[in-house]
Amino acid sequence: GPAASATFSDPTGRAFEADGALLVLDRGSGRVRRVSTTGSVSTVALTGTLRGPYALAIASDGSWLVSDSDDSCIKRLVAGVVSTYAGLCGRSGTVDGDSATARFDRPRQIALDATGTLWVVDGNNHTLRRVAPDGSVTTHAGVATVPGFADAARPGSFYYPWGLALAADGVLVAGQDSCVRRVTDTRVDRLAGSCGNFGNTGIVDGAGSTA
Repeated sequence: GPAASATFSDPTGRAFEADGALLVLDRGSGRVRRVSTTGSVSTVALTGTLRGPYALAIASDGSWLVSDSDDSCIKRLVAGVVSTYAGLCGRSGTVDGDSATARFDRPRQIALDATGTLWVVDGNNHTLRRVAPDGSVTTHAGVATVPGFADAARPGSFYYPWGLALAADGVLVAGQDSCVRRVTDTRVDRLAGSCGNFGNTGIVDGAGSTA
């Protein structure tokens, strides 16, 4: 309905369509919702299609790629029809390989780069994964099932990563260790926050090393 009367249930991922409409993953109901440029809210993918969607990206062909965290796979939606893009839905793991062989464990945030490569933070595997345009999946950074937060040469380590953004100088990853990390071709280093400082998290502004 109208924006003022519409309701959501734990909305998470979002992306803008070409016409300016906002797509929202309604995690609590397993639906995709659309907020039009005039503020009208409608359901465009119904419950049952997605178990626990977390993040959404729109591909160059207009299809929607969704990390279905509770199903441990990446799904593709075209005109409301769902298919598996990478991984085996309902079966978790940490396998690299082609789209059918690959396995994920609670994938979280995703992002598409200019080449059509899909970047995925694989939460329970503590890794940063890449899905190439041909569907092949590789682990770019982090050691599968081994959490950590020390600065190191790539592959480095992560601690339950859930946030992801693409930057000109690398891939930025945020996670449960209360900091933001930068991943380059050679390194995984802290950008801001105090990684692993679980007993003294906070909301302090300042230089990256003291925030």
